[in-house]
Amino acid sequence: MVVTISEFARHAGVTADTLRYYERRRLLSKVPRAPNGYRLYDDELTGRLRFIKSPRHVGLRLHDVKELLEVMDRGMCPCGHTATVVERRLAEIDAELGRLFAMRDQLMEMGEQTEACSEPDRPQWWFAPSHSWKGGD
Repeated sequence: MVVTISEFARHAGVTADTLRYYERRRLLSKVPRAPNGYRLYDDELTGRLRFIKSPRHVGLRLHDVKELLEVMDRGMCPCGHTATVVERRLAEIDAELGRLFAMRDQLMEMGEQTEACSEPDRPQWWFAPSHSWKGGD
């Protein structure tokens, strides 16, 4: 059964803009068009779209999914490459967690400094310009 982009998007649980975006990023192949220019989708793309959406729910990025699709499109099993992609993403997450924990520590330190505002001999605001910021931007 062939349907328009809006019908296919509704059935797939995404927006039509998402489908267009996936097509521009070459995650979905260009679909045939009707004489009026409308994209025509068939059920064959449902499985591929499901594959695109699933890894996103566990934190893989779109470029990771694209890598896996490229392996599949060459007729190969993506299992080995999946392990590489997952390990790389875990390393990225671990690095981000390290940055977040460092930021948390800095905020905790700042929060403790606010207690000094109530001391009579410290009338200045707790975040004085001399406070050294340890993070990035």
